[in-house]
Amino acid sequence: ALHDPFAGGGAIPLEAQRLGLEATASDLNPVAVIINKAMIEIPPKFAGLAPVGPPPRDSDELFSGREWPGATGLAEDVRRYGFWMREEALKLVGHLYPQVEITAEMAKERPDLKGLVGQKLTIIAWLWARTVRSPNPAYSGVEVPLASSFLLSTKAGQEAYVDPIIKGNTYCFAVRLGKAPPEAE
Repeated sequence: ALHDPFAGGGAIPLEAQRLGLEATASDLNPVAVIINKAMIEIPPKFAGLAPVGPPPRDSDELFSGREWPGATGLAEDVRRYGFWMREEALKLVGHLYPQVEITAEMAKERPDLKGLVGQKLTIIAWLWARTVRSPNPAYSGVEVPLASSFLLSTKAGQEAYVDPIIKGNTYCFAVRLGKAPPEAE
């Protein structure tokens, strides 16, 4: 048996459990306690059990008669619950996050989108910035974003940034590929 009194992320008790030892963990930090419960205390209670949740509606998988070694049944239940949560969220707020149809005009600006013209794509990330009224008298009353950086990706070969385009008293944003100019950083 092993007891780790300051388990933190739970790596030691988890590995002890994988080696076949009875492992327990504790910590002063309540977040660490919950992490340890989720990793070493709860999964063994469901070892070898089949999932109980209904399979996703679009699923053509047949799980009857299948064996569920270890915590795979619990993992499948978590996956099924995730699908259900996604469907419920789409019902409630899906209209606020519309899909975007890729047009030829978009593809002209972004060569990486050429093969996707006509397709509707789900947006996977939204960027948010606090806005304030512009301190510049020429743009009085215009709400401007406060952003410390306009960089989206700095990974070599996959650089991308947001380019603010100012037109009179309005502005819009475009996603650009390549290394960002110094003012975007």
